[in-house]
Amino acid sequence: MKKYQKFMMVLTLALFGVMLTGCFGGDDDYNGQDSTTNNNNNNNQTTSDYVRGTRTGTNNFASEFLNLRFTTPAGFILLDDDEMEDLLGISMEYVLGDDGLTNFAQAMLVYEMVATNPLTGNSAQVIVERMISRNISMEDYLEASRDQFMRVFPNAEFSEAGTKEFAGETYTYFSVKSSAFGMDMNQKSLIRQIDNRMVVIMFTIVDGNDDDLEIMLNGFREF
Repeated sequence: MKKYQKFMMVLTLALFGVMLTGCFGGDDDYNGQDSTTNNNNNNNQTTSDYVRGTRTGTNNFASEFLNLRFTTPAGFILLDDDEMEDLLGISMEYVLGDDGLTNFAQAMLVYEMVATNPLTGNSAQVIVERMISRNISMEDYLEASRDQFMRVFPNAEFSEAGTKEFAGETYTYFSVKSSAFGMDMNQKSLIRQIDNRMVVIMFTIVDGNDDDLEIMLNGFREF
């Protein structure tokens, strides 16, 4: 993979981490497990036990817990665990800087899947964040995400939030436009809550390469 293509992937994942990290995440018994591990050893265990999704071969992802399947479209690649772990670590270091905060943030986030077009930098991600409490409202979560994002990218433009039916579930939808390192990015997010976890499906379009969006959307279906 060319260095520029990988740089775009790292940058987009860094932007995602800004939106999700440090809002309401919490783990009373944090023990330093990495972000791709299902951390169930905590006092805030959900009533529906979280089970991370699985990949079949190099092209398919499925999660019964999320009621979600994904088939990688032609021209896209589905990252494996090591690749997701490396990119998440780089992203958190870029956003947070402090090693302690970085480790804590990684424990709160699980990258379920990342699919990207290496030629355009466009990508689709499914991310799960564990919250301190299942009583946190979607409005509070979105407000905290916006505030966190604006601290790093003060010129970002957010759309109004709405609702959207997607892959058999109802999601809260919003988008944000931002620029960094000479690149324009348009992120479209679908968010829903399962007990004390926020599920985020995020699509990132780089430099106006919009053709991939419909292709990525069509890759998803209900479990």
